[in-house]
Amino acid sequence: YNGSGLVRPAATAVLADGRVLLAGTQGGNLAVQRFVAAGGLDTAWGGTGTVSTDVSGGTENATAVYAYPDGR
Repeated sequence: YNGSGLVRPAATAVLADGRVLLAGTQGGNLAVQRFVAAGGLDTAWGGTGTVSTDVSGGTENATAVYAYPDGR
């Protein structure tokens, strides 16, 4: 999925309630998107379904994503 700009998805995690986390790179920044079980972006996550951050000032690349059993 790249409809909101997550250009290089790298890792996924499925939460106990069926939601999905997708980690990757967006505009050179580390980004995570969360999807509801039905497949659409979960807008309760960061207001748009996408959260990104510039960690190092350079290009970040996600290699894994992990969700705790309680959904965190």
